[in-house]
Amino acid sequence: MPTLDLPKHLMGYLTDMYLKDMKPAWVRLDASGEHIAEMGGDWSVYCDGTPSIGNPADDLNPVLMGLFPMPDDFRLSQIEGDNERYFDIDIIQHDGCWVMFSDVTSITLRLQKMQQATNSLHLKYSRSQQILERHVGQPVVDKVHAGSYTLKAEGIRQYITTMFIDVRNFTVFNEAHDAQVVMTTINAYLDIILDEVLNHQGIIDKVTGDGAMTVFGVTGEHKHGAEQSAYDAALIMMNRVASHNQERESQGLEAMKIGMGIASGEAVTGVVGTHKRRAFTAFGRHVNLAARLESKAPGGSILLDDPTYQALSDRKGQTFSTVQLTLKGIGDMQAWRNDVTLS
Repeated sequence: MPTLDLPKHLMGYLTDMYLKDMKPAWVRLDASGEHIAEMGGDWSVYCDGTPSIGNPADDLNPVLMGLFPMPDDFRLSQIEGDNERYFDIDIIQHDGCWVMFSDVTSITLRLQKMQQATNSLHLKYSRSQQILERHVGQPVVDKVHAGSYTLKAEGIRQYITTMFIDVRNFTVFNEAHDAQVVMTTINAYLDIILDEVLNHQGIIDKVTGDGAMTVFGVTGEHKHGAEQSAYDAALIMMNRVASHNQERESQGLEAMKIGMGIASGEAVTGVVGTHKRRAFTAFGRHVNLAARLESKAPGGSILLDDPTYQALSDRKGQTFSTVQLTLKGIGDMQAWRNDVTLS
């Protein structure tokens, strides 16, 4: 083994720094490797009393039972003693067999604290992951962690599809029922709505109480385009809400429909807020248009702007009609309406 080329006083400094708290104790075994031939050091940490020359090596500590003789060097790390201390046992083959005990209690406690801190950070990280995933879905989370997508405060200009969803007649329901019933009911509808947004790689921009603003196309995950993903999610939502309503009606409960507005175009996406609380959102003319379309969509209907309609790759079996609308802040326009035929 090569020696360290260090001046004696530096070697002494390192030895003192690393060994002063370790209270090493040692024995050398006899030729048979079974009994103690020599011994020294501070044994008070490791056993009651001091081992005696001639005693079996196994008497040093129960964990050594059956280990001797050994052909090679060996280490047993982080052994916990009866006195709530920790020690290492090194077995070194050098002109015989030497066994060294070293107290590593302080090192072990530091490692335990580090592990506890690591576990705490991992738990916080996992919770952050879960919260982020609930809002933006696993594909977006994966892209953020891979570094292929960044939520920037200054925003990114990109083409996206925005969908607003609203549960119709919920205000009337809210006024007529206990708050706990209202909470349970709206969460059941939102579970359906938000699940399908995330299932189609959309992002939940915000939940608006009895509805949601959602965005598609932010990360480019959509195989058939953001417009198609948003529309597919809308169709499945309609079917799932219809099934949920049948279940409610069978129980004598009120059923509520949803209305949706979808629009596509260039927008700026990013995070807004302070360093203490931030949220993802999108700004742009077509974002406002999607909100206005949703406000005009009857329950059970989807209203699309023309760019979204034209981008749909498969409209077979879907019945669309054109409607002329006058929208606040936007003016007169033509939209496409689908009164969804449920499957």
